[in-house]
Amino acid sequence: MIPLAQEGPEGPSCAGVFVAAARDDVLEVLASSGFSGWVGPQQGQWVLAVAENPLGTVASGKRSIEELGRELARAIDAVVLAVQIRRDRALGLWLFHGPREVTVLDTDPGDEEDGLHEAAIALDEFGNPVFDSGEFALDEFGEPVPVDRPGPDPLGSGEAEEEPEYTPLALTLGRPAAAGEITELLQSELSEDESESERFTALAKLAGLPTWLVSANVLPKQIWGGPSRAELTRLRLGRAGASGAIAGALARRTTRRPPRA
Repeated sequence: MIPLAQEGPEGPSCAGVFVAAARDDVLEVLASSGFSGWVGPQQGQWVLAVAENPLGTVASGKRSIEELGRELARAIDAVVLAVQIRRDRALGLWLFHGPREVTVLDTDPGDEEDGLHEAAIALDEFGNPVFDSGEFALDEFGEPVPVDRPGPDPLGSGEAEEEPEYTPLALTLGRPAAAGEITELLQSELSEDESESERFTALAKLAGLPTWLVSANVLPKQIWGGPSRAELTRLRLGRAGASGAIAGALARRTTRRPPRA
């Protein structure tokens, strides 16, 4: 069983950036950004940096994980995937290639709407639905249901083959053959027995990314299935070693709430 340091009623949270660049270059930018967290070893073309604070500020200037990913991509001119898993209920992905934003995904269930939107159904003078647009029909119980009607094929070649939605993500990550599987994975609805941690771990395997982000929420303890602590560089406000520990302690002291009178 994987130990979960932040396990609770709503599940664990984690955040990190996957950078396709040399580790020294990644460390340099993270240090200048005032990043707080752990930087993993070079694993093929990728370096994974895990944020200490997965649900808030991860670097100086109140940078979020998304903002840090964008800055890394521009500074190094590299492919960067910023990831945030919130309480195991929502998955955020931001993929950058240099200055270009390639893909954004947020599976936050709070943004989902169930059922049909009433404003989308036109009613006649008696309150019955009308279907001039051809987008709705009545089911066996007399309730309106949406109808998928394919548009005309401009080439006259029958059914057009649609490109998987997340092909740009797969191409940018160097896994074009996995575009269909990645699209199916990211578009699927999770069952009660599934989690966003499991979804992202499956995505990491398909995309050839380091797979230990989810397990890294046990840091500073040893990561299950990940690199050893000796392979990690601990940064506090962009500083390593003793100076970083002092800077981190001072930051916690200055941000601590004053005692109540």
